[in-house]
Amino acid sequence: MTTTSPTTTTAPARLARREMPMWALGIVALILGGTLWLVGARYTLEGWINALNIALAQTLLPVRVPMPTGWWWALALPLGLVYSLSEVAIPFGPPKSWNAIPAWVLMLVALGVLHVSDVSSTYLGYALPAADAWLVHAWAVSAIWPLIIWSIVLTYLPERLILAGIAWIRHALPR
Repeated sequence: MTTTSPTTTTAPARLARREMPMWALGIVALILGGTLWLVGARYTLEGWINALNIALAQTLLPVRVPMPTGWWWALALPLGLVYSLSEVAIPFGPPKSWNAIPAWVLMLVALGVLHVSDVSSTYLGYALPAADAWLVHAWAVSAIWPLIIWSIVLTYLPERLILAGIAWIRHALPR
């Protein structure tokens, strides 16, 4: 006598059903990551301008770089792209040989400067709010630790969300 198991589904059908929502999560990650990336790029540009103005104030020159207005805010896009591509695309790992150690150490120093300048420019852009900033922004800059954490999150989370969104959408596509 043969027995049959109650309705069984094949493994590919179960996998397809379980992985189906990943494309939706990928779209949400892309939208959230893209929005946060634009905000972070804007604060990075503001931070660079604030740092430049602080340096100019130290020289006692009567010069000040104004904050961008209108379409000049588009300057944040290439600045943000350079930072993001540099932080995500540069491979990190031990040197391949003993002869490569000097170049590897130089790369570590350059990456350190890159990451520190990105986080600190985001910090400066957010820490010095405009006169017409929202009340929640003025409140957020009143404490140092939330400001530091927000600067780090805004520097690294958007790229990770974008990369995860792309991977989730690509993984859900039929091959």
